[in-house]
Amino acid sequence: MRRGLAPVAETGKSVMETPALWLRPLGAVAGLVVEVSGWEYIEDGSRQGRGLILLTPHLGCWEVAGQYISHRIPLTVM
Repeated sequence: MRRGLAPVAETGKSVMETPALWLRPLGAVAGLVVEVSGWEYIEDGSRQGRGLILLTPHLGCWEVAGQYISHRIPLTVM
């Protein structure tokens, strides 16, 4: 694929993947995650009973990240 078309192709993938993520049950989407790095920090912060701020990239898998996290701890997304 020509270099200039790669971003367009990736955007197309996102457009096609997003409805599948939004319409599947939460557990099914969370089950798509095969590797997590640093989850122990989330658990430690959650055990302290204080709020956590999690920063995720706007483009990419933020829909999956939010659903994965909310499947494990209470989550508000803004």
